[in-house]
Amino acid sequence: MKKRTLAFAAPVVAGACLYLGLSSTTIAQKPEEKPGPDVKIETGTKPKPSPAAAAVERMAMAHSLAKYGRQAKSPTALIAAAEILGAIPTTPLKAKPEHRRDEGSANAPAGRAEERARGQQARDNEPAALLAEAKAMADDDPHVVALADRVARALEERPRGAVGGPHREVHVVSAHSSDRFVVPFHSDELAAVALSGDGSTDLDLYVGDQNGNLIGKDDDNTDDCLVRWVPKWTGPFLIMVRNPGSEANRYVIVTN
Repeated sequence: MKKRTLAFAAPVVAGACLYLGLSSTTIAQKPEEKPGPDVKIETGTKPKPSPAAAAVERMAMAHSLAKYGRQAKSPTALIAAAEILGAIPTTPLKAKPEHRRDEGSANAPAGRAEERARGQQARDNEPAALLAEAKAMADDDPHVVALADRVARALEERPRGAVGGPHREVHVVSAHSSDRFVVPFHSDELAAVALSGDGSTDLDLYVGDQNGNLIGKDDDNTDDCLVRWVPKWTGPFLIMVRNPGSEANRYVIVTN
């Protein structure tokens, strides 16, 4: 996964917001409107991430590991991903997406692509589903089965309180469309947003502040994305998940 981040020493990109339409989604302004971009450009010590922000990065790594396991036919990679994801408590992401089609794209009705994406719950990388997938991939090899069962028992015995955990949701973004979330983040703390799609199309991730500035992006040619930054002040941010492909994509999004 190729990370694109403007967290510490990169310049803030501005004009692209007009193209992306980030500023066209309404974000309520604070009573005292803050000028400039809501991001700290640090050249010295990096802020220590909160447990939730660190968990977002571990989850991003685990989702990439699960994809590798499927591509390489490696059941042990799937088991490792299940162990990482099963150890991280999550809570629902309260923000609901606003769905928009790209300008100029055909307004086609939801069809088989959407139905396929919505039915791919096994690809949400739930730990139990990953362990079952690993066993099936290995044709119930006794060594793989024993390892998967050992991880399953460890996850069942491990206490998983929800305090401090990242927020997680599963959504489907239609072809040539975007999902937009408005999520608040705290000042002077590392903020992280990650997503992992079902592999059917490329996905791009953009983060903008309440003044319409583009704060960070991950727009490489994969559907695994991660953006990190440090807000200058506490406020809402626009998170945009864009699907430039011709099929729907079911994705997991995680934020701290």
